[in-house]
Amino acid sequence: MNIFEFLHLDPNNTKVHLAVDNSSEGDDSNPLDVFFDGRFKEWQEQQTRKNFGRDFIISLIKKSGSDEWMFAGVYKVIGLKDGSSSKYLYETEICDNGYQFVGRLLIEHKRQGRNSYINGENFSNSCSIYSILPNRLVCADFKSFKEVLLNRNQLEQIFKHQNPAWQAALSSVSGVYLISDTKNGKLYVGSAYGEHGIWGRWETYAKNLHGDVKLLVKIFNEKGKEYFSNFQYSILETFDVGLSKEEVISIEMRWKKVLLSKEFGYNEN
Repeated sequence: MNIFEFLHLDPNNTKVHLAVDNSSEGDDSNPLDVFFDGRFKEWQEQQTRKNFGRDFIISLIKKSGSDEWMFAGVYKVIGLKDGSSSKYLYETEICDNGYQFVGRLLIEHKRQGRNSYINGENFSNSCSIYSILPNRLVCADFKSFKEVLLNRNQLEQIFKHQNPAWQAALSSVSGVYLISDTKNGKLYVGSAYGEHGIWGRWETYAKNLHGDVKLLVKIFNEKGKEYFSNFQYSILETFDVGLSKEEVISIEMRWKKVLLSKEFGYNEN
């Protein structure tokens, strides 16, 4: 079915916004991360040009490494005002059209060139509805252990919804992980071993924020839970889940020396 028929929109009165990750080119936000953080509407409203010269916007966000695009909503353009630093600030509101499919509807489209703002009549014949997911996407797909880099909200969403792909991956390995305080640069090196691997250890951070780590408990008591929004979580090294506790801790100690996390970070020993 044509996406405009599906959403009950006139293509001649609609812009399609193809939101892509340009962080490698200096942009400071990945639209998927912005969507999962609940900030997509405000992010989209800030433009460097007058890109939305029609009454409606269909917002699609590219999933990495594919020609799949996630539907992020239909927005009605209310108005436009000049912003600072050569930016334009739109006022929009999300519409009922397809609202129940936000984060669930996947579109297949091969992007031609670099244009991210397409008139509806030029888009309708170049896309198809790929699938409709049973549940709304709440976090990025798991890709590989070396690419794991989660902010606090993403960590919480993965465990809140018990994301099956992330659970399967993180439960399958032991490992040494890193918690980075993006506000002051301090690091905490930790390890995970045993039956549920990294998943089991990180679930503790998702539930109580500090993971019962002494210096992180101190931060919780002194600065409150809001401070933990500065933390990000990554994986330094993974091992077979059957590797002994002693071997994992030995490798953890090496990483602490490499990163000086005892001298300048949140590790006490």
